Amino acid sequence: MIYLLDTHMLLWAGEYPEKLSPTASALLQDQGNEFVFSTVSVWEVAIKFSQGRSDFQIPPAAFRQAALKIQVQQT
Repeated sequence: MIYLLDTHMLLWAGEYPEKLSPTASALLQDQGNEFVFSTVSVWEVAIKFSQGRSDFQIPPAAFRQAALKIQVQQT
């Protein structure tokens, strides 16, 4: 199945896996699933990072690279 991951799911999967529910963790680990993300997530991180938000401390370029890595690992 193909899943579109939102911004927080991407952040948590890459930086804070302990925040994921058991169901979400199982979906991410299932090799039969494919994950995609929207470029809007990178845009959202860039805006919130530039505002100095404490929940968006990852630089946008690093976020994009991590999201691409999550996507590539599944294919």
